[in-house]
Amino acid sequence: MGLFLSRYCAILGWCPLARLAGHGKMSFVTASETMTRIARDPHICGGSPCVKGTRIPVSVILSHLAAGESLDELLGGFQGLTREDVYACLAYAAMSLSDQQATP
Repeated sequence: MGLFLSRYCAILGWCPLARLAGHGKMSFVTASETMTRIARDPHICGGSPCVKGTRIPVSVILSHLAAGESLDELLGGFQGLTREDVYACLAYAAMSLSDQQATP
């Protein structure tokens, strides 16, 4: 995993396709869960992968994180965006860089 994803995975309490949930127990972000939150439509944002139900491209979320925005700043700046959406964006990026299928 690249330095970018490693850094934000640690900040967000997230590991490759896993995150802390509830009472400190690890739960896994499955490919199907990721794909319920990420959508690709040729009529929205030129077909770029976006957070489902929004016009927020995954690349924009990743760019904000790469620029040093905290999760709270990111959530405050995008109405309707949830932690789970951000986790799904990170999982989508991780799957895109691995041998797993990441096409919604």
